[in-house]
Amino acid sequence: MNEMQKSAQQVDWEALGRSLGYSAEELQTFRSHPNNVYVAENAWRLDKWWIVAEVTASHGCAAGHQAGDKIYFSASGTLETAKSPSRICLHAFPGLASAVAVIQERIISGLDPNPSLFKHIGCIDVGVQCGGWGRIAFDVYGVPTSCETTDEH
Repeated sequence: MNEMQKSAQQVDWEALGRSLGYSAEELQTFRSHPNNVYVAENAWRLDKWWIVAEVTASHGCAAGHQAGDKIYFSASGTLETAKSPSRICLHAFPGLASAVAVIQERIISGLDPNPSLFKHIGCIDVGVQCGGWGRIAFDVYGVPTSCETTDEH
């Protein structure tokens, strides 16, 4: 039995439907889309990763982000508030959402989650030189959940 066959057998569709609050009809509709089935059958891979957005540069940030700060997401895309700074600037999220989605796609596909392209992102503020307030730059990368520290990226 190959990895794809094994993972396909592990999907508990009724439990998934309950966790999403789906009716039986909605679960059937969900399962009628091949992409949803593919993701559900490979979602077990997400449990093996954290997604980290590490501040690499910050200037004029009203939220006070500093180089070295790390914002953590589960690989399923939820902000891990207990592992992240207590204040996170809302203007960081548009870029982070795109970067997290790229890493999620790579994990679901069984690829190395750390992309070569678009791993450096910034907040949407253009910085004081261009009429804004400040600017944050991030490196976004995946770290195995088995790692005690994220210094190994």
